[in-house]
Amino acid sequence: MRYRPDIEETGISEELVTQLRLAEVFSRREFVITSGYRKGDDRTHGDGDAVDIACGSSNDRWRMVQGLFRTNGVVRVGLYSAHIHVDIGTEKNYPQEVLWLGGASK
Repeated sequence: MRYRPDIEETGISEELVTQLRLAEVFSRREFVITSGYRKGDDRTHGDGDAVDIACGSSNDRWRMVQGLFRTNGVVRVGLYSAHIHVDIGTEKNYPQEVLWLGGASK
């Protein structure tokens, strides 16, 4: 797993990092974090329980999502045109075990 140069590793929960590393093994893909902990965000990125992972092809997306679901720790996944949102947040009454389609990636 690696981080886009402008993204810091700090603030991302150890549990999420563990789940991501496991998902990399299952998917046989290296994950590139494009968004991690966001100070001041009142949602899961601000809790350190969410990241966005770069994803450019449909085959990579298929393998990565399969790997994420095999971890049994990832409970929320959002699919965007250029990234996958990965979330282990169980606080704040967020819907659990969900997969959604988002708009265009930033």
